[in-house]
Amino acid sequence: MHSYAERSVKLPGPHLLFGPDFSVSDRRSGDVSGDVSILDVTGPLRGERAAQAFRRHVWDLLNEGVKKLAVNLTEAGDIDSGGLGALAAAYNQVKQDGGRIAFFGAPPRVSRTLTKLRLDTVFAIFKSEDDAVAACARPVHDEPKSQGRDQDSRAWTQAEK
Repeated sequence: MHSYAERSVKLPGPHLLFGPDFSVSDRRSGDVSGDVSILDVTGPLRGERAAQAFRRHVWDLLNEGVKKLAVNLTEAGDIDSGGLGALAAAYNQVKQDGGRIAFFGAPPRVSRTLTKLRLDTVFAIFKSEDDAVAACARPVHDEPKSQGRDQDSRAWTQAEK
């Protein structure tokens, strides 16, 4: 894979109110997988500023016409309710726009949170980048726009278990 954009958002830290450093950047899958953008989250997805930065980055990609998005949580470390809300908002917006979104590499603490809240039954969550990219790379036809869970995400989640 190679970088296609130098775009990233970095919040300064550590800070008493906003926590440690948080950044989000994107790159495009460099193989034959079919135009999947990979969003790399670095640092805890906690607090309103981090959640806003994440949502803004997703919205920017959608406005550029991106329809397939794999979110790398490997370096996320931790997540709070604001971060969970940002993931849910990204999922809903991508689905409403007729796209595909998958999450991968969640560290144990984040994975436990997603499982405890049963978000693993809603989101397409994978262990590896390759699996998430392959799932997103499937052709996106003019699929019906849906809110919440759809057959594809249930199938992805079940395949992962």
